[in-house]
Formats: sequence, structure tokens, C-alpha cells
Amino acid sequence: KSYYKELKTGYHFSGDVFYYLHGEFGLGLMCSNFRTSNSAEIYIEYPNGAIRTGLLNDNISTLFIGPAVSAQFLPTGSSNPFVINASLGYFGYDNDGYLIDPIKMTGSTVGLAIDFGYNIKLDKNLFLSLDMGFVFGSLSEADIEYNGVKERVKFPEGQQENMSRFDVSIGLRFGK
Repeated sequence: KSYYKELKTGYHFSGDVFYYLHGEFGLGLMCSNFRTSNSAEIYIEYPNGAIRTGLLNDNISTLFIGPAVSAQFLPTGSSNPFVINASLGYFGYDNDGYLIDPIKMTGSTVGLAIDFGYNIKLDKNLFLSLDMGFVFGSLSEADIEYNGVKERVKFPEGQQENMSRFDVSIGLRFGK
């Protein structure tokens, strides 16, 4: 279990672009890429008694991109706005790994991303952004290539590949 728990942590890069229509409400695009990896030595015992040892390795990348809405709230007497962004979009999954032999798993689904941020004004149009966000989604099927065989696998109900995550980030925002 600790192997899979390690895969829940990693790093992400994200970028959002918004055009604010009335100063407080905006339309735009949200994009985020998350990466994680882990590896361990394993052995597999087959029904005939044969044993193979090798590497269990996951190199996972997820990509979320979608149209978004944004709202910013400026407290009275402050130049530091709170921001809420939400998006429904494409959520892709890619895992180049090893289960003793190379294995590749890819898939995609519809995802939901929600960000909450606080922007601290540094200069006229430059803000330090402190954000936390959630990206939700799970794969009900995936394409798997193992030992030269490609197949589409449907996961049973309750056993979908959970891609959801919680992000904390610090960044720069440009705007008014």
C-alpha cells in the first residue's frame, strides 16, 4: 500500500488565462499537468510455480485542460483579491511503467477542476498568488499495452482508476 500512497504525491505545473468581463467575473481556460513516479523490486509467482523478479515502476502524468469561469472578490479597502476558478474539461492519464516488462496505460475522461486563491499585489499589474485546488476524475476504461498486446480494459464498478488530487501552489499572476 505504501507504494501506491507514494504515487499520490508529485509536482504540477499549471497556467490559467482569463478575460474579466465586468471586473469581477471572467471567462477563460485552465490547464494543469501533474507528474509522479515510484518504483520497487517485485516478484511474481505463476500458477505453474515459476517465479519472475523485476521492477514495478510507474511514471504517471495527468493533463487537465478546459474552458473555465472565474470570480474575484476584492475586500473593502484592499488591493488583494480572493479568486475562485472552476472548469469542466478533458482529463488525460498516461503511465509509462514496468510490471517486470514494459507496460503503458493511457486513458481520458471528463474532469472537474476548482481553484481557490488569494492574490497579493506586488506591483501595478503583478500579484503573488497563493492557491489550493482540486481536480476530480476517474477512468472507467483505459488502453493498456503489455508484452506487445494492446487492449482496451473496462474497470469494474467501484474499481475505476482514481485520478483526483489536491494541489497547493504559489505563483505569479498578471492582471489588474
